[in-house]
Amino acid sequence: MRRLALVVVLLALCVSVFAQSRPKDNESIYVRTTPVVKVFTHQLGYKVYYQTSRGGVDSFYVPAEWFNQAGGKASIIYGSGPQFPYLSIYWINGKFSHIKLFLVQDIQADTWGVLREPPADAEQHFKVDEPTLE
Repeated sequence: MRRLALVVVLLALCVSVFAQSRPKDNESIYVRTTPVVKVFTHQLGYKVYYQTSRGGVDSFYVPAEWFNQAGGKASIIYGSGPQFPYLSIYWINGKFSHIKLFLVQDIQADTWGVLREPPADAEQHFKVDEPTLE
């Protein structure tokens, strides 16, 4: 009897979580996923080089404060495997929502670097409201 009650409670929790994470009927969600070429760390955040849809390479800055809050504008998921590194950017109703960076767990990997010589106006580069992708 306890098992049945536990299963019912867990099922109710799962259903409520999925219902809350489901987009509303009038919401449109657009996700763009693209491979990451290299990520440079800096005290103000990350500079991410990614592969464009035309096969080139471009970059954008992700401020550190985007990661500092629960439900913030950015998160990092570490892992290993041939699919890493990549990124997904989410827009809801045409407005930037958040970004997920799926990065190689080993920071000694070739895809990691340190932004040793940032631009003179580095603070301005890291003051962004949303990433701009080609």
